[in-house]
Amino acid sequence: MNILDCENYTSAVESLANIYKISTDEIEAFFSSFDLDKHYETNDVTGYADKEIQNVFENTFKIKPQKLDKVCWFHLTRALPTENFYEGILPLTESLEKVWQTFFDVFNGTPHYNNLKQMKLLGVDDRIYNLKAGVELHSGPYAMLVRDSAFNSSKIGNHDYLGMPEILEDICNGYKKQFGSAIYEFLESKLLPKIIKFVSTKDLCSSNIGTAMFYTYGRYHNKSISFSANTCFDGENSLIPFTDILNIETIIV
Repeated sequence: MNILDCENYTSAVESLANIYKISTDEIEAFFSSFDLDKHYETNDVTGYADKEIQNVFENTFKIKPQKLDKVCWFHLTRALPTENFYEGILPLTESLEKVWQTFFDVFNGTPHYNNLKQMKLLGVDDRIYNLKAGVELHSGPYAMLVRDSAFNSSKIGNHDYLGMPEILEDICNGYKKQFGSAIYEFLESKLLPKIIKFVSTKDLCSSNIGTAMFYTYGRYHNKSISFSANTCFDGENSLIPFTDILNIETIIV
């Protein structure tokens, strides 16, 4: 079975070796001999680096990848210590009530509790929240192809989902605007960053292979991770069932 797994450098290289039916030594020999920066300097190339390195690799070995059967993805979040994801990874259209319940659990017994109850009932004064809440187009769930991207959000231009999921941050922003108090840091202190690894047959496009190759090439050369070394999964308002979850990892900070 051809499964693309970018949990780390080793799993990604082994995945590529299986997908192309060559050895990891051959892949690393290519990485060692190929200078991507020089390639761009000496050739009329305008495409993205992930696609370009995939093209050069396939032309060098005169091979094409096997069809993917599954891809592993990494959902990044921050959740209560008790969260077990037995319901699966829910799209926002199904998880919004749980989001609010997280606030109520965290702030129960504090002066903010009744304010939050009021805000849920009357509405959140935050434009981004209102663009997402209950809207299928922005419901995800979302995930990353490359686990390392979870720890390099600023380098690849992503939101830091381990720091705080966007929808929770939106509610915090609305609360500060409506009630004049900052609750972000207290909420953050009560939640734990988690990476949920799952497998899917939804997005099996060849471009994921190019992304994995660019990621491993960069890691081989000890380069800093960049935008082209990752891509994202959009569940398009569909549940990721618990049976597709491979691992739930709590990040100790």
